[in-house]
Amino acid sequence: MARDSSCEQQQWKLLVHGGQLCTTWAFCLLLGPGWQHYLRCGRQPLHSLGATFDFVNSIEPDQWYVRRSTDGGASWTTVDEFHSGCNSGCAEDATGLAVDAAGDVYVCGLANNVAGNQTWTIRKGVTGTSFSTVDALPHSYPMAIFAHPTAGLFAVGRKTVVINNKASGVWLVRRSTDGGVTWSDSDTFQISSGNGARASGIGTDEDGNLYVVGYGTTTSRGNHVYHWLVRKSTDNGNSWSTADDFQQGGSYYPYPEARRFAMTPNGDLYVAGNIRDVQGIAHWIVRKNPRGRGTWATIDDYQYAAGVATEPHSMAADGSGNLPLLVFSRKACNPFEPRATRLPQCLASAG
Repeated sequence: MARDSSCEQQQWKLLVHGGQLCTTWAFCLLLGPGWQHYLRCGRQPLHSLGATFDFVNSIEPDQWYVRRSTDGGASWTTVDEFHSGCNSGCAEDATGLAVDAAGDVYVCGLANNVAGNQTWTIRKGVTGTSFSTVDALPHSYPMAIFAHPTAGLFAVGRKTVVINNKASGVWLVRRSTDGGVTWSDSDTFQISSGNGARASGIGTDEDGNLYVVGYGTTTSRGNHVYHWLVRKSTDNGNSWSTADDFQQGGSYYPYPEARRFAMTPNGDLYVAGNIRDVQGIAHWIVRKNPRGRGTWATIDDYQYAAGVATEPHSMAADGSGNLPLLVFSRKACNPFEPRATRLPQCLASAG
């Protein structure tokens, strides 16, 4: 476990956990080929390296950073320091990172344009340096990005649309097949028209089929009902269908949300996300599908401590079958706790 004892001096820092490097505060964890080079992304907090937003004194700018290590994490350098140009009340958040077969690095996130509108932003670093913006979509927010071995680049999140004079969020998947030069919508989805949805994570199974996870809503008796969703494409993102539509019953509020996806070397699929108990406090849960050929089932329901919101922000599988998970527990100074497991046997808490 790792936590920061000072609310005023939260640090963006590295942890070594279960033999793997993990990060806190950053919302991206990348393992696999090249993982040691680009492990962390996200908005740096107060008192960390570089210019950032001062939450105490409300001093701008608020900007994102990408830091790089070429020596297995022993040392790091900043390779992208991005601010959109918005002058006041801006939010700059890097939310996802991917590396393609050519070694080019893609970072997705939220940037405010000069008019102050939330803008879906993707930046590309050729061979990991010389970053530039390659996609910008107003009134939208990307949550993750993924480089498919053959089908191109995919970024997932939400965009705002107006239907019958009512604004709502739409689940959005965007795709590039030319190294980020051009982008187009691969999937736009709502369970029912006008009810909000958002995609949050993406990955593939051993056959190369794509999976995007998130949530969608319906309406019942005037109330929003949330659905944990997994959508699948078997044709490189040309068409999509819902593979898992989960609603937690029993003593829980109807607020499930899938966030992150991972596949272990034996082909098993895992999705991590949230549910809420009767007090409205978030629990971390994990759902599993054996090799993507069985049915989805909940295998872990975890809360850091009673009354403490516990939310997953990142998940990745290494080549040995370990599944490091970054968990955010909201209480006092917002401690982070990495959970790690040895798969495929089980998911269990690691101290």
